[in-house]
Amino acid sequence: MTLSAGVEPVHEHAQIATFWDAERIEARLLAVTGVQRVVLPEASHGGIVLFYPRTDTSWAEMIPQIDLIRRETDLLPLMLLSTEQGLQREAACREHNLGYVATTPIPNQDSGHFPRLAAGWRRLVEKRPGLAIPNRVVRHDRFRHSLPVSLLRRHAVRRSLARDYALFREILEILEPFFLALPGDRELGPGPALMRAALDLELPSMVVVPAVPSIDADSKKRAGQIRFGCALRQMPLLLNFLVAWRLPGQVAYTPYGKM
Repeated sequence: MTLSAGVEPVHEHAQIATFWDAERIEARLLAVTGVQRVVLPEASHGGIVLFYPRTDTSWAEMIPQIDLIRRETDLLPLMLLSTEQGLQREAACREHNLGYVATTPIPNQDSGHFPRLAAGWRRLVEKRPGLAIPNRVVRHDRFRHSLPVSLLRRHAVRRSLARDYALFREILEILEPFFLALPGDRELGPGPALMRAALDLELPSMVVVPAVPSIDADSKKRAGQIRFGCALRQMPLLLNFLVAWRLPGQVAYTPYGKM
């Protein structure tokens, strides 16, 4: 196997046959509940590098890395598409002659669960009109990120992560990638379930972002959003206050306040 930049194999189990039966593997993947489409190349290779582009940004960052892998190694890059933005890249995968596995859309846990919780509440209100909450209250950030709603979200997130974990584990067991290339390890969405599945299968994973995010730029973008503030003068959400108190290392002191 040709590897550049001094990279050496770290996981013997990830080594797979030099030539694979793409048609058979496609059939196995399509039999997995939650997998919608699979496009795999018939090509010999020294192992799979499974890229997971969560957003348009991570897609743009990963393409030059994929081109480098193709030029300098005998590894085969594949894409795992599961988020809404990721699934919009299927046509781009075909243009780049990239194989991919597309799942049913998985929402980001930081925002995707609230509409479903709201829909469930509306169904309850239809049966018990006295529980109705004015729309102006429901739309307010302080309500959307309040402790009771956050606890309901936590329950939804735990169920979602368990479901996503089962899906990703089956995909990884079939593909047996040489390693998993991730856009980050500090974000919600399907990422944590994918990382946990790789860890349990003893598959190496790597964060492949080419730059360190700017704390100043991120904090400026989040300034004034109640779900990020934790200073007392900002009247923070109770959950933010408790986290800042119990986990002070998670607090960022920025020109725009404590976050």
